[in-house]
Amino acid sequence: SVVDTTITQTTGLTLVKSVTSTGPYALNSVISYSFLVTNTGTVDLTNVSVTDPLAGLSAITCPATTLAAGANMTCTATYTVKQADVNAGTVHNSATAGGTPPTGPAVTTPPSVVDTTITQTTGLTLVKSADKSTYAVVGEVITYTYKLTNSGTVTVNTVSVTDDKLGTIAGCTAATLLPGANTTCTATHTVVQLDLDL
Repeated sequence: SVVDTTITQTTGLTLVKSVTSTGPYALNSVISYSFLVTNTGTVDLTNVSVTDPLAGLSAITCPATTLAAGANMTCTATYTVKQADVNAGTVHNSATAGGTPPTGPAVTTPPSVVDTTITQTTGLTLVKSADKSTYAVVGEVITYTYKLTNSGTVTVNTVSVTDDKLGTIAGCTAATLLPGANTTCTATHTVVQLDLDL
């Protein structure tokens, strides 16, 4: 006489993604991530892996591909901060985990999301110079040069220079400045009698 007794099987998988390194984070900083994967079901899972779509993330390393019922493991990966992340002020991404039970469909987790703040600073420096230090004749032309430098950590767009005597200066060599980059603008002024009277 044979008796088959049905054993209840449940499948479940959870994922908690977290940052294990210490900030603050800036350009070229390395962020270390951990992915805690837990088998919350009553059956063992095989082919367990973590998927993270963050471009530039290192390969995710897990200690195993099989996870017993009730067991957990921690996977790891790293990411190097890019200029686009500094401009955005954060690295935002999410990960999912999946595994295969003995029978039935594969198990996947909802996304686990982590936002990491990236330090931003803004700053511009301006150095104005002239091609001559003195003038003495009406009609003499003075050429001014304006060197504008991005001294911050974020990209600056639509840069411009305004002179209280000459107005907005056109003809800058760049309208967008990456951190550390500079642009040069030039303008001319023709000496008038009023300049000589001052």
